[in-house]
Amino acid sequence: ASSNLPTVKYSFPITNNFWISRLRDSSRCLSFQPSEALEIFKQLGDKRGISISYSGLCRICQQNQDIDKAIEYGYKALEISINLNDKWGMAIQYGTLGWLYEQKQDFNKATNYVLEALKIAIKMGNKRGISIDYRTLSRIYKQTQEFHKAVEYALMAFNLDKELNFCSGMAANCTLLGNIYEETRELDKSLQYYKQALDIQKEISVTRYLTIAYANLGRVYMELKQYQ
Repeated sequence: ASSNLPTVKYSFPITNNFWISRLRDSSRCLSFQPSEALEIFKQLGDKRGISISYSGLCRICQQNQDIDKAIEYGYKALEISINLNDKWGMAIQYGTLGWLYEQKQDFNKATNYVLEALKIAIKMGNKRGISIDYRTLSRIYKQTQEFHKAVEYALMAFNLDKELNFCSGMAANCTLLGNIYEETRELDKSLQYYKQALDIQKEISVTRYLTIAYANLGRVYMELKQYQ
């Protein structure tokens, strides 16, 4: 039965579709949902493919706001990544689980998982991953009202994204800093970071994020009673 299965080549699923290429004819590519890919990889005994498929299913559940099911698939993907000593997969799954537990407002678990992801990212020298983990930790600490830590991690994320010239990340970090200072009622600092976020968003020219940047500024000006 296994002889009828395609030889597969795979990569981490960025979208809901999971691409499997037949190596015998590289010009042909079949698109499978992760659930279909999972069955193929199980039949092939390809553990990394199984892990990636679980990760894809986790992402779909995450997008559909089925957080508990997403966590279930995230754990399955993580378990296989640990058994394979797949550091990249482990970092992704730890980070994903951290985000999911943040959505459930289980901030202890969220923090623990993101810190695990951060440790691996630092060992791998993955600066983009480090920046993402710093920003996630900042969001968590903001929600637990540990504002000093929230600012510290957001600034570290900003500095890394600046080093990488990653403008979207820089803008996100400035927005987060604006949020933090708005919540602590340090409105002048909040305004400063919202303006910085807007300047970066103008360079990127993504309409949705520009709208958010203007809305943030408008809200603070209203609080400051600066209506002009």
